[in-house]
Amino acid sequence: MTYYVNKRRRRLNFDYSSNALYFVTMNTWQREHHLAITHTSHLELTELGKVVHACWYDIPNHYPNTVLHAFVVMPDHVHVLLELRNNPSPSKAPFNFSDGNPTKGKSPHRHFLSNIIKGFKTGATQWAMANTKITRLWQRSFHDQIIRDERHYRAVVAYIRNNPSAYLRKCRL
Repeated sequence: MTYYVNKRRRRLNFDYSSNALYFVTMNTWQREHHLAITHTSHLELTELGKVVHACWYDIPNHYPNTVLHAFVVMPDHVHVLLELRNNPSPSKAPFNFSDGNPTKGKSPHRHFLSNIIKGFKTGATQWAMANTKITRLWQRSFHDQIIRDERHYRAVVAYIRNNPSAYLRKCRL
C-alpha cells in the first residue's frame, strides 16, 4: 500500500518570527486565473486582484512589526517580499538578513510569518466569498525563502519586478 507523505515546507529549527526578510509565493486554488487578466502588453488586475493588492498594503495595520518591500499580483499567484522586525535590533540597517539562528524569548507583539500570511489570505478570501462565486481562493500553505544576503535580496526584488513581463513573454510563445 502506498501512503502519501506531506513534504515539509518550512526550514527545520528556524524561528519564523525572527527578524528576517522572507520571499513568499502564494498560489490560487488549482492555479485558477482569478487575480489578473492577461493582455498582449500588460496584466490587468481583476476586482479580486485589486482587493488582494489592497490587503497587501493593509498588512502593517494588522502586523505593525512588518515592513513591506516588494509585491506583485499575477493571474494565479502572488509574490511578496516582507521583513519581520519582531525583536529590537541594535543594527540601524534598513533590513536584517537572517543568520538562521532562532531567537530566544517571546514577546506578546511577535508575529510569525505563517500568521501574517494567514491573515492576508483570510482577508482576500472573505471578500471573494462575499462578492464572487469563488468558494476557495488559495492553495494550502505557501512557498518561502529566507533572504540570506544583499545579493539574494536584489535578485528577489528583480524577480518580483520582472515577473509580469516574463509571464507575458511566456504567454506569447
